[in-house]
This record gives sequence, structure tokens and C-alpha cells, in this order.
Amino acid sequence: CFATRPQKMEVVAPPAPPLAPPPMAPPMAPPPLMPPAPHVRPLPTLLHRQLVRLSELAEPSAAAQEMRHAAIARVSRLVHCALGQHVSTMHLFGSSNTGLLLPTSDIDITVSAPGAKHPLQVLTLLQWIHDLAEEECLPELTLVSGAKVPIVTFIEDRSGLGVDVNVNSPNALATSAEVRSALAQIPQLRPLMLALKLALAQASLNKPRHGGVGSFLLFAMVRKALEVILPPWLRGTN
Repeated sequence: CFATRPQKMEVVAPPAPPLAPPPMAPPMAPPPLMPPAPHVRPLPTLLHRQLVRLSELAEPSAAAQEMRHAAIARVSRLVHCALGQHVSTMHLFGSSNTGLLLPTSDIDITVSAPGAKHPLQVLTLLQWIHDLAEEECLPELTLVSGAKVPIVTFIEDRSGLGVDVNVNSPNALATSAEVRSALAQIPQLRPLMLALKLALAQASLNKPRHGGVGSFLLFAMVRKALEVILPPWLRGTN
């Protein structure tokens, strides 16, 4: 008998485990904004050029400026006639003082009356201005006595411009100085402000006493937005 030859056992290797995916690299942060080389000027965008052009078109013409100056002179005479010796000085504030002026912008006047120490005395002076304006039949005449800063508001009849008059409001000139300083530091502020003021005026949303956005509130919002968006090296460039 021949001995049976033993058969070889086939060894099957276990399947290899699946490969794990490679670790994900963390997202790359955007590179920081770097100032351009000294010989390279940043190019303005098309939107910037359009806003600058819009601000130029929105400026009052020479004839409109002359009409505004004549209206300011007539309002000044009215205030002097109403208050007499109680008036020390009168100053323009707001857009007439800062240069952020549209052809339809109001005439804002603050009257200094050193003798009016008490709020009731201020209201009395404003009532005198109101009474004289009423005698002259000026349209849309209102004494806003309940506001934080009481004013007399009316339409100057020959020019059709709105007029706001307050008495002893030191913040009026301080805020105008703040706006002028910011315009000198951030040139991009001016075209943006004029474009937004024009849009608000066309929508009748520019009167704070009617729930709209006044010029100083708009200025504060636009300035803060530009301070966040613009890198420091661009704030002083035109």
C-alpha cells in the first residue's frame, strides 16, 4: 500500500481594515489687508466713482446757494425782530455748517440768548418767534415744545426751504464741529452721506420728529460702519 500524501492547507489572510481618511487641514485664514507699495495708489471702484459723481450732482447750484443765503438773511431779521435785545448771536448748524448740503436741506439756526437761563424762558422766546412768524403767515408753522431740544419750525415762503430755530443749544455747534472733523479724516464719508441723505429725503424719512433718520444719527451710523470696514491706511485717502 502506498501512503497517502498529506494535502497542504491554504491559509486565507483576513481582509485589511479600511484606510482612515487623512486629517482635514484647518481652514486657512484670509490674508490680512496690507497697505500698497508707496508708488501704487489704490484704484477706486466703479461704485465709489458713481457715489462721488452723485455727490457732485447733488450739490446746490450757485443760484440755489444765493437763494439760500437770502432766505437765511430774512429769517435772521425775523428772529431779531421777535427777540430784540434778548439775542446775543445766531449761528448756522447742521448741513449748512458742515457742507453736507442738498438743494432742499433745511436751514438750521441756533440762537444764543444769555438771559434765558430756565427752560420756560427758552420756550417764551420760541413762542415770540412763533407769533411773529404766524403774523407773516409762514406755512407749516409749528412750535415743537415737547422735544428734547424745543424748536420753531416753518417754511420760508420765498425760497420754500424748511427752517428750524432753537435757543441756547450748545450741542448744535459741537456736533457740527465733530462732523467737520470726521469729514477731514475720512473722505469716503462725504459721498456716502450725501447719497443716503438724498435717498432718505426722497422717501420722506429724513425728519426725526416724524420718525425718520436725522443727519447726525445718519452720520454716526455711517462713520462707525466705515471705521469697521476700512483699514486704517485707507481712511485718509480720497
